[in-house]
This record gives sequence, C-alpha cells and structure tokens, in this order.
Amino acid sequence: MILITPEEAVKLLENEVDVHRDNFGGVDAILTHSYDTGEIARETAARIGLDPEEAFVAGIFHDLGRCLVRDKKDHTFH
Repeated sequence: MILITPEEAVKLLENEVDVHRDNFGGVDAILTHSYDTGEIARETAARIGLDPEEAFVAGIFHDLGRCLVRDKKDHTFH
C-alpha cells in the first residue's frame, strides 16, 4: 500500500532538499541522483513482481536523511 503518490514524493523531496541545501554538495546533483535511483527501483520492482510506484518512492527518498545530518563533509550519494 502506497501512502504517498510519486508526484507528491518528488515535490516533498524537492522542498526538503531546497530547505536543507547546505547539507548537500549540490541541489541539482541530489535531485538527479534521487530521481534516477527511483526510476531504477521502479524498473526493478516491476521485473520482480513488486509495486513499482512504491519502489519509486522508496528510491527517491533513500538519501533524504541527509537533510538532518549536521556533518556536511560527506556529500557522496549512495
């Protein structure tokens, strides 16, 4: 069961990254990385029989915790 639509998730991600922009090496880089990860998660989920939209949301949020990190030295994405 998905609690947030992919469109809502993208908007939330964009807002959080903008608000906490000092915690990222580059806003465009994290947004691109997160969106790409969401797309890969969506495709993978579809291939293995899981909910593609739920996987997309999980994929774009996978680095969102960086908004809360005070140590800004590590700007690499995973």
